[in-house]
Amino acid sequence: MLGFFLLLCLSLAPFTFKFTVADDGAHVTVDDIKLRPESNFSAPQEFFILSDDSVSVNFISGTDAYRAQDFGAVADPTVDNRAAIQDAIDAAHAAGGGMVVLQSGTFGISKQPGDNGAILIKDNVFLKGNGIGKTVLRVVDGWNEDLDDGFKITGIIRSPKGEATKNYGIADLTLDGNRENTKGLIDGFYNGGRPGGTIADEDVWIVRVEARYCSGYGFEPHERNERLTITDSISHHNGLDGFVADYIIDGVY
Repeated sequence: MLGFFLLLCLSLAPFTFKFTVADDGAHVTVDDIKLRPESNFSAPQEFFILSDDSVSVNFISGTDAYRAQDFGAVADPTVDNRAAIQDAIDAAHAAGGGMVVLQSGTFGISKQPGDNGAILIKDNVFLKGNGIGKTVLRVVDGWNEDLDDGFKITGIIRSPKGEATKNYGIADLTLDGNRENTKGLIDGFYNGGRPGGTIADEDVWIVRVEARYCSGYGFEPHERNERLTITDSISHHNGLDGFVADYIIDGVY
């Protein structure tokens, strides 16, 4: 596989940048992902539609829809909602796939116990809010890496470490690292199989997501990703690069 490392500078406005990397000699396109494998669960059409007054997560229903508030999530920045949102994701994953929806509001988030990162996104799960600036996942005031056994928040949302996570996405959210009121490394979004390894996350969608006020990276897709799409997303006021592309195979930014 041909891999490469690309750092994109901070962006204060939506952008479109597309690239493709594949096997040496393979047929590729520069403006679209040519082929995706079939999955047991297809991303719901509602996931890709921009939320507004007429198409709101408040009206999304069905057997494949999981409302985070039904699992105890509350729009309160002082409350750690990580476990409640994780329970909704885990339920969708256990059912074979689904869309987890979050209503408008600011949801406090802290780190998962005993490991890096906060919310773990899983196979066949699509997490959708009500829009950038409307649904905000913000690290709670006072979080301190030094008081948390030195574990970092490598991703307010991230895929599980050391696994090949496939067919998932996040849309219409703001990831807020709250850097003025926290201490330690916080990345907005992080994913990838295993640094230095051969496993990869596959078929990943980041659609209309904002990463802001993180002490680390805004978006850090890491070794490896295959068929990753990041579109209509913004990153600003972070401590490190806004967008990273580290060993991305057949990706669209």
